[in-house]
Amino acid sequence: MITTWKGKNRPLIEEACREASRRGMKNPTLIDIAPGAATVLLSPYFPPQETLLTKVLRPVDQFLRLTGQFPVLCHEVHEILEVFGPLEPPHISVLYADADVARAVPESDQILVNPADINTDALVELGDIVFCYNRISRSANPERSLENLLHSVKMGGLLSIDSGTDWKLNPRTDPLFIGITPNLFAKEF
Repeated sequence: MITTWKGKNRPLIEEACREASRRGMKNPTLIDIAPGAATVLLSPYFPPQETLLTKVLRPVDQFLRLTGQFPVLCHEVHEILEVFGPLEPPHISVLYADADVARAVPESDQILVNPADINTDALVELGDIVFCYNRISRSANPERSLENLLHSVKMGGLLSIDSGTDWKLNPRTDPLFIGITPNLFAKEF
């Protein structure tokens, strides 16, 4: 159960979109793996950047979510679609392990919600651009999760991750990925 608020990952999303545009990607397949959420009650109080306030609100938000009595919002999926709108993605696949996140992201023609646990599941769909923030480092099986994540990116695709992801967890350290920035990698021959 990861608490993520509006705007938290937007700079990383924008960075990925700039690179996709630079590479001439049109109609990219997008995958958002295990996005976070925040309770409707506390979501308006989170500032976009990490601050002392976010450090105080995060554990309160997680406690409220544990009770199951508070609905949640998942901003990340909508932010990805908004930022990538000019590239006209046909849809975004949202792969989740937390049931409350699944309820926070309604299915639509452009949003496909699929239960998947990156800890154990090899992902069926491959993405041109794959987003995975703050999940691998909190995974029950980080090595397997990272391996599944790396396999979910199409050849020539992009992987946008948080800088806390430890690439040394991958036992083979995939040589197909080339670092563009600390948070963005390209899968190339």
